[in-house]
Amino acid sequence: TATDDVANTVVAHREGGPVYVRDIAEIVLTHKKQYGFVKSHDEYCLAIPVRRETGANVMSTMEGLKATVQELNENLLKPRGMSLRQVYDETVYIDSAIHLVVNNIFLGGFLATIVLLVFLRSASATLVVVVSIPISIVGTFLVVTMLGRSLNVVMLAGIAFAVGMVVDNAVVVLENIYRHRQLGKSRAEAALAGTREVWGAILASTLTTAAVFIPVIFVEEEAGQLFRDIAIAIASAVILSLIVAVTVIPTLSARVLGAGMQTSDEHGGSRVGGWIAGFVAWMLRSTPARLAVVFGLTAISLVGSRYLAPPASYLPSGNRNFVFGFLVPPPGYALDEFHHMGDTMGEVMRPFWEADSGSDEAAALPDVPLALGTGEDAKQVMVKAPPVQNFFYAVFNGAAIMGCFSKEEGRVNPLIPVLMQAGGQFPGCFSMFWQVPLFGRAFGSGNSVELELRCDNEE
Repeated sequence: TATDDVANTVVAHREGGPVYVRDIAEIVLTHKKQYGFVKSHDEYCLAIPVRRETGANVMSTMEGLKATVQELNENLLKPRGMSLRQVYDETVYIDSAIHLVVNNIFLGGFLATIVLLVFLRSASATLVVVVSIPISIVGTFLVVTMLGRSLNVVMLAGIAFAVGMVVDNAVVVLENIYRHRQLGKSRAEAALAGTREVWGAILASTLTTAAVFIPVIFVEEEAGQLFRDIAIAIASAVILSLIVAVTVIPTLSARVLGAGMQTSDEHGGSRVGGWIAGFVAWMLRSTPARLAVVFGLTAISLVGSRYLAPPASYLPSGNRNFVFGFLVPPPGYALDEFHHMGDTMGEVMRPFWEADSGSDEAAALPDVPLALGTGEDAKQVMVKAPPVQNFFYAVFNGAAIMGCFSKEEGRVNPLIPVLMQAGGQFPGCFSMFWQVPLFGRAFGSGNSVELELRCDNEE
């Protein structure tokens, strides 16, 4: 048997002969001594962590995980009276961020349309310019696919930034086409002559914008990995807007541009234009004036950036719906004491997980102090603690870790002082809790980058 094999194992040789395990110890076949446990909502359970491989797509990984959990529950666990529940889903935050950026793209396009309509005062002219937005954005999706990149939050943010930029070239071309229309030319002649005159200017403008972002695409360090997607999105959208401005805009102008378009000078902008023209004329009359303007604006920019710049950090922390932390007791704590600590934490947190958002129980939850701002400008305010879900308490290696999620996804930070107060009631224990950052894992930080080094050469 297994116990006999262990008992007959030689551990040393002495003058009287070999020393066996059975000579110095008693061998018993039993369960392994418990060194840790996991509780979820004050009930003991088994926790199974799942970590995706480096470079694996989060969305597809989570889809496969959900399908596997459902299959295990239906075919294996349910007949045995058990169930497997997924307590954390990283894609919830990702989906929320993607929906937010997509909504901002549509909102930005709508606001750009309103601004164009106000200044152009022509539905046909606005239509001609606005059509450049979806063409450039859809074309950007094609470029992203051709480059083998995935559609992520950073990429969508770059597209959102580019929504207002893609209409610039179209407005320049349209204004010049309209100027030729005012000279009495036909739609086709005005479209051809107007585009021919300004295509060089918009090409230079587009190249200067693209020149800022294109080098980032070829950077291999951490900065390149972080900003490559946004650089691809903006550079692609701006370059496509140039193509649209010299091909689609003249074609549409020759078809649908009416004679009712008004420039800013025609509906009250002449006074402002006169002031600007007078200032430019004054500046161009003397070299000292030009130098004074250049150095003055440069000084204002430097001073303003010095005093208005916010505190710098490497990566944003985001507003991820996950508060995590740990309790480190003095050395030598027995497992029974950890059980007692877990029961105490459960009693404190029970009102929070039993309350539903918007209920009377949630209104009865206590107010907690929350720090706003950093440094000397930081101040403390009292806020209502939100109800929680999926509270867990786990013990291993002589320490306890715990965490929870807010039932109100927009209010996560108030849970930090809740857990700090709950963990601070144990004498001699060191506790720390924080909101899990957008970039990084539970034990990481939003201001750090994790590197994995591998080598197949054993030397």
